[in-house]
Amino acid sequence: MVTRYYNGSIWHPHGFGSILYVDGDQVASERDYYEADEREEFDLNGGTLLPAFRDGHAHPLFAGRELLS
Repeated sequence: MVTRYYNGSIWHPHGFGSILYVDGDQVASERDYYEADEREEFDLNGGTLLPAFRDGHAHPLFAGRELLS
């Protein structure tokens, strides 16, 4: 199934766009969307779509202690 996200601000590495097509966990093209057997649309209603941020964090005190040992 290819999903079309529209009517909002969609973040990508070079700025913001207005439409995004996604097939599973891959970015798809408009052509992929219209050629797909199953399609879905998601109206962002003027909202913003951002990538999920993972829990990447550090413990600098422990890292410093490990460097010393």
